[in-house]
Amino acid sequence: MQTGENPPTRRTASPARTLLLPGLYILIMTASWLFTGHLPPWGDEEHYLQTVRLFASGISVELLRTYEEMTTPLTFVVYSLWGQAVGLQTDRLRLLSVVLAALTCGLLANS
Repeated sequence: MQTGENPPTRRTASPARTLLLPGLYILIMTASWLFTGHLPPWGDEEHYLQTVRLFASGISVELLRTYEEMTTPLTFVVYSLWGQAVGLQTDRLRLLSVVLAALTCGLLANS
């Protein structure tokens, strides 16, 4: 930067822009949830839900050592904590994805 030049300024998002993407996403996903939340688990979701419920019954070092999954336990731990807060029903567990996506949209809108 040369002498006398103004430093670059960071553009700030307007409140309307900040809320537009997450609000639109929440609206679409809530409508989707209302129409599909009651549906039975699809694909391998049933197996995944069983593992989440297993972690919700009590996390221990032994469980972490012996659970029979190929993936790391972080996802199961997060969903089991969410399930303990809102309930372990399939539709309620699915809401965590909507919440995380809305927060991500909000953060991206501000960047």
